[in-house]
Amino acid sequence: MNYSNSWFKNSTIEELEIEREKVRQAYCSAGNDFNLACELQNLLFQFDEEISKKTTSNQQDYKYPPRREHGWYLPNDDE
Repeated sequence: MNYSNSWFKNSTIEELEIEREKVRQAYCSAGNDFNLACELQNLLFQFDEEISKKTTSNQQDYKYPPRREHGWYLPNDDE
């Protein structure tokens, strides 16, 4: 699917999350196609930015993507 700027602005958070998951799966399946992986990664960033805008529009608190307790690259010891 081709995602336009107007689609991003008019879609709900649920629609964005559903479509983002489809793009994420395609990104994980890109294999050795570096150009496709770069395009999909940029699209994932666009999804994250729009979801962030919609979830924090009325609030000052940071919500998306959720922060990890121990940092992005550190394991959770309590799991």
